[in-house]
Amino acid sequence: MGYNALFENADKMYKKTPNMQMVIVGQDIQLKKSMMLNSIGLKEYRERNSPGNFNHVMIGNVCVVLIYQLWEEHYRERIASLLQKDKNDLKADSIGDIRNMRNDIIHHNFRVSEKTKNNKVFTFFKDKTMVQITNREFNIIMTRLKADIKAFIPVPPPTRN
Repeated sequence: MGYNALFENADKMYKKTPNMQMVIVGQDIQLKKSMMLNSIGLKEYRERNSPGNFNHVMIGNVCVVLIYQLWEEHYRERIASLLQKDKNDLKADSIGDIRNMRNDIIHHNFRVSEKTKNNKVFTFFKDKTMVQITNREFNIIMTRLKADIKAFIPVPPPTRN
């Protein structure tokens, strides 16, 4: 079940019985039994997971960090190798902007730095103080990132029959 489906389900339950507790259960592998991991009221769960609120934004921020790490530690090198280039030859303003956001999330406690305020592509944080990636920003980031990565790969000429 995806994030939105879980939230919608909790939202429906909250509307029916707002004082209900949600119990999160996990498996203890060593003891081979289920155990309660957490308990939270549906109201608090709903508030924390609503679009734009804490958990929702944290997922977006963690995805930005992960995207940049995967680019730097895996995909950049592989694509460069396929193109017979040095990995430092593969540059895109969108990836530089993601690096700035990642650095703010990790090193500046989510505070927007001057570098991020001056991003070339992802300019959503010019007037903001905190990096908070919502669905809208995430979709914009992914659309542009896919296009920029595809642009690295040359399109073969059409074949003649």
